[in-house]
This record gives sequence, structure tokens and C-alpha cells, in this order.
Amino acid sequence: TQLFEIRGSAVHRGEPLSGVEIDGGPLGKTTSDAKGMFAFKNISEGTSYKLLISKSKFTFEKSEFSGTAGPTDAAH
Repeated sequence: TQLFEIRGSAVHRGEPLSGVEIDGGPLGKTTSDAKGMFAFKNISEGTSYKLLISKSKFTFEKSEFSGTAGPTDAAH
């Protein structure tokens, strides 16, 4: 089984946003770093996922992303 990384970044008005919680359900939870970056590592190919994005006092244009881990994954 090939392993993949699901990663992204949180941006507010063109600037990195730290402290954003990303809830990956069975993948766990993580928080964006000072550069707005986050990642879930060692995800088996073919694993379906849904990421829920939140931060107190912020509203996101899109707060949910889903996909399937693999070489052609582009979360939507």
C-alpha cells in the first residue's frame, strides 16, 4: 500500500492564518502553523476523507473539503 500526505494552507486576506483547526475525523485533528500550513501524513492510498475547517471568530468561504488519498487527489 502506498502512503500519501493530505496537506493545505489557511489564508486570510492573502496572509497565512495560524491556529485554524482541521478535523479529519478518523485521520485525527491538526492545527495550521505560523505559515498557515497543515498536513495529515501516512494516509493509505484509497482512503476517503472529509476535512472540517474552523477557527473561533472566523467564517470560511468553504469549511469542508473531501477527497480520496492518492496520486490524483485534489480535495473538493
